[in-house]
Amino acid sequence: MTKTTENDWITFKKEAKINPNTFFKDYAISLGLGQYYDFKPLKDETDKLQIRRQRYQLYFRNVPVERSEFSLHSANGEIHTAHVKMVEWLDIDVNKRIGEPKALDIALADKGLTTKNPL
Repeated sequence: MTKTTENDWITFKKEAKINPNTFFKDYAISLGLGQYYDFKPLKDETDKLQIRRQRYQLYFRNVPVERSEFSLHSANGEIHTAHVKMVEWLDIDVNKRIGEPKALDIALADKGLTTKNPL
């Protein structure tokens, strides 16, 4: 990788020769993908200039993770750029149970509400 931009674009070195068909398998550790995470294809198109654009959705245990997509842009079987839209704090322990009151507080806070001003 040569650089990333503040709007989440990644440019790869030309000599890297990264295969778009095995990218997520080859770089799972670097991407922080644990055993329950997987990118599944949403779209795969090649334009008239032979630029291939693949878009993937992140899944956790076969459940889509909202706002988490990865796009690969390649030509001649090599990735040139990628675009990442990822939700932050994916490292939370989803196996740890929380009580109903705390779950309600978290859900309400996400919508800017409290039990004193429900919908």
